[in-house]
Amino acid sequence: MKPVLFLLPLTLLTMEPALAAKPFFENRVQALHARNIGLIEDKVPVYHERRLIRKQRHEAIEGYFRLGTRRSYPQLFADLVANGYLRLTYAKRNGRSGRLGTSVATSPAYRTNQTLDLVPDISRVTVYAKGIREDYRSKITASFPGAASILLQRGIEGLQVGRTRFNLSTRFTTLADIALSRSEGVIANDRFRVLTLSSMFADNERFDANAIRYEALGGAVTTLTLRKTTTRDEHLFPRAIPVGSWIELVKGRGSSWNPDSPTIRIEIKNPGGLQLGIQGFLASSTDPNDDSLSVWLEWIDAPDTIPAGTEQNLEFEVVATPPL
Repeated sequence: MKPVLFLLPLTLLTMEPALAAKPFFENRVQALHARNIGLIEDKVPVYHERRLIRKQRHEAIEGYFRLGTRRSYPQLFADLVANGYLRLTYAKRNGRSGRLGTSVATSPAYRTNQTLDLVPDISRVTVYAKGIREDYRSKITASFPGAASILLQRGIEGLQVGRTRFNLSTRFTTLADIALSRSEGVIANDRFRVLTLSSMFADNERFDANAIRYEALGGAVTTLTLRKTTTRDEHLFPRAIPVGSWIELVKGRGSSWNPDSPTIRIEIKNPGGLQLGIQGFLASSTDPNDDSLSVWLEWIDAPDTIPAGTEQNLEFEVVATPPL
């Protein structure tokens, strides 16, 4: 039986970088804006310095940064706090930035016999920024109600022309036994994702990523190039492939769609003792507005039932660089 796969929720891949009317925090190098951009998830309370930003709920925090001596403040990230996604891009030498493209769905997700729980309920977001440096951090408290609590933390690790780095930590705690799906074709393919890259590949001329690259166990680097002839509505690999220390969604040259959107790399800093592998799915849609390409880190040897009280702590680094 072929498993049913679901597209990740749309996160406005065509969203234009644009300043809101007034930042809620700014200094000489960074300006942070709270925005509502039309996500399908509900707006959430976002706090800064113990106060609800503008006394209302929001969907996203956008970061604009000045690098070097230029006066411009290009957008380098969108923290989609309403669903836990993170979108990074990079600064250019001309003072601008690449378009936003591939998203990182930072929450773990799991499949039972009934459903695939992808996006948790967000209950509270706290943003940390002060002083005169680029020091953005956020903490997202979330849950799959009755099943698991989730704490997602992310923040700037380094900014330079041509490279943006964020650290990301995840704490996933089960509140009740979670029985994972045992359907044919699912085991070791899509039972428990610790992190997902959500992108788009329509054809050879329209894509936000057209290759998947990863370090296998032992250090060998492997690349899977996507083409118009790549089979859709199927897993990209027969089984999740064990990985070493990183995976990458490569933005190659030649796309007419957001030609300067970034390559996104995930560096695995702490796998939390889990055996992780790479798996993906290319959906049938060729509409460039759809998140048609999903690539994730799979917990390969996950048990059939994750006992209540299990706690997983994982750490990653997300890196955005120009197209290759």
